[in-house]
Amino acid sequence: MKKIASSPFLFVRFVFTISGAIAWLVAIGAGIGLSSFYASLPDVQRPGFDGIKKRATHQVNRRLHKPETTKRPWTELEQVSRDLLYAIVLSEDAGFFDHAGVEVDAILAATIQNLRKKKYDSGASTITQQVVKNLFFTDSKSLIRKTKEVIIARDFDAVYSKNQILEIYLNIAEFGPDLYGIKEASFHYFGKNPSQVNAAEGAFLAIMLPSPRKFHYSVYENQNLTPEKKKRIRRILTDMLSNEFISPKQYREYLKYNFFKRAHEKSAQR
Repeated sequence: MKKIASSPFLFVRFVFTISGAIAWLVAIGAGIGLSSFYASLPDVQRPGFDGIKKRATHQVNRRLHKPETTKRPWTELEQVSRDLLYAIVLSEDAGFFDHAGVEVDAILAATIQNLRKKKYDSGASTITQQVVKNLFFTDSKSLIRKTKEVIIARDFDAVYSKNQILEIYLNIAEFGPDLYGIKEASFHYFGKNPSQVNAAEGAFLAIMLPSPRKFHYSVYENQNLTPEKKKRIRRILTDMLSNEFISPKQYREYLKYNFFKRAHEKSAQR
């Protein structure tokens, strides 16, 4: 060490040698970490669509604390009215049919918003990301989980069609306390099959999705559509009118729609 200290050349070479060794160790550690990270990602291709449907059913049964073998009704996309489909898509993910599973700009905007608020407030999740989260992850919020969700969502979108992804979503989404799937939601709120649900009812189901348990109580049970909720329903219907999914006459009628007829009937039967 005395020899190194007395020679600037030897000292510089020693520093570079140590720095290089540290750099290699960091690179090796990073490589091992990345390999472990990617190895932990689920294989979305191998199960196939039927396997993914089984996993979706299993996940719902798990959340309901029911045996894994419990059979649940499955709603195919053809059994859902067009108006209901587009009300939910326009509300949850207007670019669903155009993006590749994730909206990069939306994620960046949400990240900036979260940094400003210094908390995880917005995830900017597409329908595909929500499907991936419900199939493979818990509701815990972390940067690692979100990163995995984004990576898998892109793979998921490449393997499965938009209609298949949407079908999974409509069968696994929660619309109220322990109320999973579009069939149960349609009957619970409106006493109808999904094929009979109109655009106004579809918009109502859509506004339940962000916080289904909370909104089931505050909106449905209390029969209280706040100005904010009315504004969101109007926006969904306006988008549907702009895309010519509903007529101007239907739009005007739906703005005055009685969403609580079914709730009134339930109360009268008690």
